[in-house]
Amino acid sequence: AEETNPVTCASTAHSFTMDPLQDNIGVPTPQALNSVERYDGRQDPAVWLDNVQGVASLYHWSDATCLQVAKVRLTGNATIWSRQRQFLSWAAFQEQLERRFGETRESSIAKLESCSQGPKETIKDFGDRYLRNAQRAGRVEDDALVYCFIQRLQPELRMEVARQRLHHIEEIVAFGDRWNGFWSD
Repeated sequence: AEETNPVTCASTAHSFTMDPLQDNIGVPTPQALNSVERYDGRQDPAVWLDNVQGVASLYHWSDATCLQVAKVRLTGNATIWSRQRQFLSWAAFQEQLERRFGETRESSIAKLESCSQGPKETIKDFGDRYLRNAQRAGRVEDDALVYCFIQRLQPELRMEVARQRLHHIEEIVAFGDRWNGFWSD
């Protein structure tokens, strides 16, 4: 029988060993590892964790592997924070990361209340941002949320949307897309 030489990928204090003759499904290859963005604590942790989950799903990583990879991909303040803690599970890591670097419910509500369409922002981008803020603030789509969304549109579009009597943000976004396309042609 031939002897195999495992390949080791080391990064700081963490390392992963891969045996080329074994099934590597679920093992973080350098390519897979590098497809997880670095996280320093300044970005939205929910977005970063979604990225990690997406890569993990693609490569069939276990929760333990997700935890290892996530810790390796931390930088800056996030690394300092991580080194001061012991995480018993991937779920515990996610929860603590969200709590430390994520928005509070109060800041999410404030962000939603101040959210309005930027001068060059498309209605689709604004709708996505508004709904993301609403979700973080714990709001579901209701008449009040739709009314607030309409009030935060650019003035010309707001008047047109009001005339259409649309009742769902998705309908408003679709109408706004068509309306902007009509006026930009």
